[in-house]
Amino acid sequence: MKKVFLFGIVGVLLTGCAHTSVDKDLSEVQGVTLKDIGYGQQAIDTYMVTKNIGSNVGDVKICLASTISNASVTLNDSSGSFFGSYSGYYYQNTNTTTVQGGNSIITESKDKVVGTGIAEYYSNGLLPILHYARYIVTVSPQKTKTQYLFTKIEQAAKDTGSAANDGFSYVGAWSGASPMKVIGSLDSEVEKITKCLNNGN
Repeated sequence: MKKVFLFGIVGVLLTGCAHTSVDKDLSEVQGVTLKDIGYGQQAIDTYMVTKNIGSNVGDVKICLASTISNASVTLNDSSGSFFGSYSGYYYQNTNTTTVQGGNSIITESKDKVVGTGIAEYYSNGLLPILHYARYIVTVSPQKTKTQYLFTKIEQAAKDTGSAANDGFSYVGAWSGASPMKVIGSLDSEVEKITKCLNNGN
């Protein structure tokens, strides 16, 4: 009995460490800053990428508007489903929430353009689940390089099954929160914009 209890404590401690430790791959990504979210946990705060391609505000605005999407997305769960105590049947209730989108361009100035968008990625596992990464990106063009600063980075699962879908929230820095999937989706957004700039729109 004592051995079982001891193993249980060790398991809890190991799980706690795994849940609060920063993902090893994420810690090696340049340009990522983290923020504390309480209980010894951290989440992605900002992500900065610099590409060696010159551009200007006009071209950046065109490429942001034509390559990134800020479309509405629908989030689902079936947390209200239940088995009838008398009938024995399973009653599936699907809860649906629509997160409204809008224009991909928020504002611009003489030296930068601010946009917002939603990228997609799939979780790992036998049944990959579609996730959305929502962000604000500030693109600062210069003669020889273009800088992308991502802020307000959040993620949400399209369908959480029987668990309640709480919508968009911070991106945890621990491996179980799939931070590298989110970073990958942001890198894809950068590549789309950069390709547009390379092609002269």
